[in-house]
Amino acid sequence: MKCLKCGYERPKKTKKKDIGSDCPLCHEPYELKPQQSKMINAVVVSVVAILISVWVFNIDTRSSPSAEDYKKAALARMETLKKKKVESLKVKKETAIQPNNEREIRKLGLKRLKEQESNKSEQEKKEQKVREQRQIEALITQAKKESAAQQARQTSLQRRHKQVSPENSSLSSKTNEIMAFAKREHPNDLSMQEYTFKKQISAYNYLTTVRDSEIKDFAWREYPSDYAMQKYIYDKQLAAKQYIGLVRDAEVKALAQNEYPNDYAMQKYTYDKQLAAKRYMKSVRNNTAKVRAVNDYPYDYSMQKYTYDKIAY
Repeated sequence: MKCLKCGYERPKKTKKKDIGSDCPLCHEPYELKPQQSKMINAVVVSVVAILISVWVFNIDTRSSPSAEDYKKAALARMETLKKKKVESLKVKKETAIQPNNEREIRKLGLKRLKEQESNKSEQEKKEQKVREQRQIEALITQAKKESAAQQARQTSLQRRHKQVSPENSSLSSKTNEIMAFAKREHPNDLSMQEYTFKKQISAYNYLTTVRDSEIKDFAWREYPSDYAMQKYIYDKQLAAKQYIGLVRDAEVKALAQNEYPNDYAMQKYTYDKQLAAKRYMKSVRNNTAKVRAVNDYPYDYSMQKYTYDKIAY
């Protein structure tokens, strides 16, 4: 064996371990013998021949395409051609539409703006018509509801008049009287007539249950045809009467009763006013002004206070 690089020949008598090893000098593989190289070449050629024969056999064994395959391929080709033609036409149109000069660009822009404005104006007109129709429908429905509500109120008032039994003539006359009062108060407003009627009826029913006839007569004298005001006056006078019955200063109480014998509300007002003036006159220090005020109004503490303030200040 001879080295390919340095030319070192391996001795014939070598160990089996070193037969396949490299050159001990340059560590390169030894040169093969011509017989060995021929054997390797023959093996390579045979392998290549076998591979070629197998490949040829596979080509021969492949099935040939059928008529349907040819049709499918032709149709696919036609579709691709059509798509290409359509795309080319689009490109031509776009290139034809695109202007070359600035004037043409402006003209096209103006045309497009006019078209857009015309479309917008038409849409706005349609929307306005729809809105007007809806408004008209809403007004019609509202008018119908109002007329129906007025009719319902009138019928309810008529039913209330009819519900009164003809045997109880006093009650029917009172309801007629109260209804006439409500119409006088609100001649053109049915809702207020109904409200006033309800209020007057409830006040009339309340006054039929009260016990103090003196205050009741006083309230009737103040408002003979208005039961709601009679109720208000009755409650006010009753509270003032109870207040006057609990006060302690008999002198001021007598003064208030003498000034307003039948009006308990004014008695209460006068009592509070005179009592405050009496306490004020006790606390003042200007004796000359105090003596003069007492001499001018010996039984009226509020006038004493007024006169004192006028003299002293």
